[in-house]
Amino acid sequence: MKSITETDTHFICEIDAPSFQLLTTKQIELIRSSKTQVIFHKGENLTKQGTFSSYILFIINGIVKKHIEDSNDRYINLSIHTQNEMIGLSSLFQQKKFTYSTIALQETQAYLIEASSLQAILKENAAFAYNVRTIL
Repeated sequence: MKSITETDTHFICEIDAPSFQLLTTKQIELIRSSKTQVIFHKGENLTKQGTFSSYILFIINGIVKKHIEDSNDRYINLSIHTQNEMIGLSSLFQQKKFTYSTIALQETQAYLIEASSLQAILKENAAFAYNVRTIL
């Protein structure tokens, strides 16, 4: 994982996904101030099953595979995620741990957004909360 700063050529400033269009200017500023932009290389873990989830991933571009590991050390593929999708939303509403692992299938650019910031926005913006809840 490589963190990206404003001076990097890969830096993307705007949060222009359709779901973020439902946010107020103040809420967008909260997201901007509580996010870190990163690049995950092919084969790199974005999340690990059983670890604490203090952030939500928003995929800017790339492809990510979500899977769980069962008690027999077998991997069960759950889904594929791509551009403009969020990973880790279930940890906002349930337990505070990732219940699955995710791996980058190709170079993937993402925002790591602090879970507490997203929770605050969900509490005050019903339209955004409904939109996010429907993609779980």
